[in-house]
Amino acid sequence: MKSNSLRSYTAIAVACFSLSINAQVIELKKGTHFDDLLAEGKPMVLDFYANWCGVCTRVKPDVERLAKVHTDINFILINGDVHGGLKNKYGIRAYPSFVFLDNTGKEVDRVIGRNVEAMKKSIQKIKARTPQPKSVEKKTEKPGLAERILGSEKPAVDEKPGLAERLVGPKKEPVEKKVVTEKPVVKKPVVVEKPAALKTNHIELKDEAHFSTILAQTKPMVLDFYTTWCGPCKTMKPVIADLAKEYPEVNFVMIDAEKIPSVAKKYPITGYPTFIFLDATGKQVDKHSGTAPPIMMKGKINKATGKQGDVIILEESEMRKRMAAPTQKRVIQKVEEEVVTPLDKTPAKKTRRRNRRY
Repeated sequence: MKSNSLRSYTAIAVACFSLSINAQVIELKKGTHFDDLLAEGKPMVLDFYANWCGVCTRVKPDVERLAKVHTDINFILINGDVHGGLKNKYGIRAYPSFVFLDNTGKEVDRVIGRNVEAMKKSIQKIKARTPQPKSVEKKTEKPGLAERILGSEKPAVDEKPGLAERLVGPKKEPVEKKVVTEKPVVKKPVVVEKPAALKTNHIELKDEAHFSTILAQTKPMVLDFYTTWCGPCKTMKPVIADLAKEYPEVNFVMIDAEKIPSVAKKYPITGYPTFIFLDATGKQVDKHSGTAPPIMMKGKINKATGKQGDVIILEESEMRKRMAAPTQKRVIQKVEEEVVTPLDKTPAKKTRRRNRRY
């Protein structure tokens, strides 16, 4: 029994050195045994996330606040791209996903996405499933006959010292050693700095880490997936540059699909160019493949920003007027030529030339 307990204590100690801990929020590192955390017998909240997930970055402060309130629960941060085995074990299909376990390691509930109220309810569920330690009541002994007659205080009896006490002397009472307990070192919470604002909203993507930085800006975006050999992509390039000037509140991200295929795989790309329209939360609201006039692109951008399409309706009506104007002019001119005859000219008689035989 002693050897087993020593092994478990050493395993937990090694796990603690290999973890990055902030209050009760634990970042699961590569090579750490997840079973050692389950062996502690505490309720847990498993937070599955990914570095490229913008919603995961925004929900992190909410998780830290919940960890400060519920100190009897371990909040475990698990990177799904690093710990693929745990992701498959719990059937994770989206980020962020929160799995709530009781003290026995059994799943009680799960929440997908950023929903703090649902997380609070799930925490109450695992607390209800976790048994509370029972308080041990001290048994009070019933007073004896002598105590009931004489009172609670026992009569003092003068005891004579024995032979050992007369030879050696009176017994010395043991001196209690004072145990000095060191104060636990409280680590300061990690302050998550807000990402710096970008210098321009027309951005050429460098790599996948750069994409995560752009997603953290929580702004509407237009993702332009292109290739260097694509002719229509070059045609749309000046159109996107003009739209970026017209919509400074929207990030226009140019992504070379062959240079950064990891980002292109996250979206349904079937041809080039392909435009993906995202709202401020990173959710896809529209998609377009191929070339498109600016008026169509503006309608999809307004859908991502949440604006109404009044501008688009005015531009469409104006375009219809301009398209109808030349047609009406040609029709009127044709009618005038057929009906109206100038005063100084008489219509020429049409003569038919006959072939004469000689």
